[in-house]
Amino acid sequence: MPAYRLSRKYDARFIFEVRDIWPQTLIELNGISERNLLITVMKKIEHFAINKSDIIISLLPLYNRYLKEKGFNKDFYYLPNGFDFNNLKIEPLPKEVEEKIPKDKFIVGYTGTIGKANALEYLINVAHKLKDYKDIVFLIVGKGMEENNLSNKVKDLGLNNVIFLPPVKKTQVQNILKFVDVCYIGLKNEKLFEFGVFPHKLFDYMFAGKPILYAINLGNKPLVEANGGISGDAENSDAIADGILKFYNFFPEQKIKLGENGEIF
Repeated sequence: MPAYRLSRKYDARFIFEVRDIWPQTLIELNGISERNLLITVMKKIEHFAINKSDIIISLLPLYNRYLKEKGFNKDFYYLPNGFDFNNLKIEPLPKEVEEKIPKDKFIVGYTGTIGKANALEYLINVAHKLKDYKDIVFLIVGKGMEENNLSNKVKDLGLNNVIFLPPVKKTQVQNILKFVDVCYIGLKNEKLFEFGVFPHKLFDYMFAGKPILYAINLGNKPLVEANGGISGDAENSDAIADGILKFYNFFPEQKIKLGENGEIF
């Protein structure tokens, strides 16, 4: 609202940038009722911003579908996330962190936020399904609201094939990924993601040259376009487990090729 007032004061263009769709994110991921007063107010602000904007930009490639669904006759510019190769700085891991990473296992790794949207409980289910594979380990690096829930679930299931590590600096992520055999990314199975996403961690995974297991139901298919790994259904533990076992049984050159495809993309 202040931005709109400033645009009128200085006769400037009013640009509305959409990174996440609010309040739809709260409704779908947090289960808040559409009749909630906060949601009602946020919807009014969202509609005001869309109607009054001179330009709409979004990092969601299919945001135009959302606009049409909501009855807005407006277009937008797709401005995706990016990766700065020129200013990329890589720093070594703290010794106490590196020592906790197994060096003789097949590691399925996740780095980033441990939140509801990331659906990591399904990865824990997979760890339980594959517990008899003694050389497969699941490495989760990060923090978030679901961290305690996941840790408790691992304890309740009696799993010893899941390792939690605290978040590392962005400059140290590549030195985590060098120990990983397969990078995992997942999201909840919600309509919200039909409008597309391109998460930052996907750039980290691709730059590391690692094959990726992608358990997301999206309107856009970046991993398919890159041919950089295996795509599976969101919230489907059986499909995720099958994907991991495919990677596990691949010849080394097959995994290297998929990683190279993502890196080139």
